[in-house]
Amino acid sequence: MGIALSKLMKDIGTAVQNANAAIEERAVDVYLNQGYRRGEEMGEDGGTSFYTPVTYTLGLPAGGGNKKLEVPATALMHHSTLQLEQVNVKLRFLIEESDGEEVEVKVKSEGDDSDMYSVSELSMQFRTAPPAEGTARVENHHLRAL
Repeated sequence: MGIALSKLMKDIGTAVQNANAAIEERAVDVYLNQGYRRGEEMGEDGGTSFYTPVTYTLGLPAGGGNKKLEVPATALMHHSTLQLEQVNVKLRFLIEESDGEEVEVKVKSEGDDSDMYSVSELSMQFRTAPPAEGTARVENHHLRAL
């Protein structure tokens, strides 16, 4: 029993998108957990959570002594996140049947040399698009404030 080639390609694309989303979610979690403490504030309409920046005291030489400076941890953190810039997928398959509209295929593994003369290969490349210009401007403005 085969799988429709269009469904297989769509599922591979979805898997790449989900992997990229998981990486971005993890980066946000690390940023918030290492740079902020979470607190709860009780109000009339229930509790609301808020984040307080984690700060470090740095001693800077000034005027013959040390001047203490409270620096937020997020100012000391690297702000670039891990991203999937490019993913290459090589797909090997046998065409099982075609009804003129949909092509059914059977996926083959890399080391499987059976039917090696009738195996088709398809290479796909997924690339991350650069952020929208508006988003890039907001990020640059935010980083300037740090």
